[in-house]
Amino acid sequence: MNTEEIEYPLVDGFKMIDEEKDRNGNILHAIVNEVFEVNIMSRDRYRDIVDARRIYSLILREQGYSYTKIGKFIRKDHATVLHYHRNIDYILKADPQLKQKYLYCRKRYLEDIERADAVNAEAANQTMQAVILNLRTEINSLRQRMEYLEVRNESLSNQNEWYDKELSQYNPKLKKLYNIITNRTKAGTVGELSKKINTLYNGVYSEVIEVY
Repeated sequence: MNTEEIEYPLVDGFKMIDEEKDRNGNILHAIVNEVFEVNIMSRDRYRDIVDARRIYSLILREQGYSYTKIGKFIRKDHATVLHYHRNIDYILKADPQLKQKYLYCRKRYLEDIERADAVNAEAANQTMQAVILNLRTEINSLRQRMEYLEVRNESLSNQNEWYDKELSQYNPKLKKLYNIITNRTKAGTVGELSKKINTLYNGVYSEVIEVY
């Protein structure tokens, strides 16, 4: 299958051509394949492929990757990767062309990692800005809700004061009279009834009432 037809996922602007590798491992994978014109994942043991894997391993090792991690990236065991690194200085010294490819791959790799890190940082910055914007929107919504609740609380407080004032006039001892008035007073007769009750009370309290 033509690799150009495959739609590889992108991470920080670079194709991830092998899911077994991290971002940096994939970036170097593409560079080494291009420079050596081979596939480092091939099972063949041709000199160019072995040299490509050796340079791939060397650059990752220089970046702090362990032999085990590198071996996982190229599907080789720890011993094979260690073997790639034996006498590497002598090999590069004895093969100027290989050393030139190594230096070019390393240069390309460091440049691409720098670009990838910049893209990653920009994406992180945009994500952070989106988070900040969402938080500001939420804070504004909460502030408006708080202002509404303050107004509502003030309104309820005023109502409570009114009810307290009204209830302060209630005398539990007169409950029977309240019930009679409440149950028997017809609408529109409060004024007339008030006068009659007042007249009644004037007549009642014009005489001495004994309480037993």
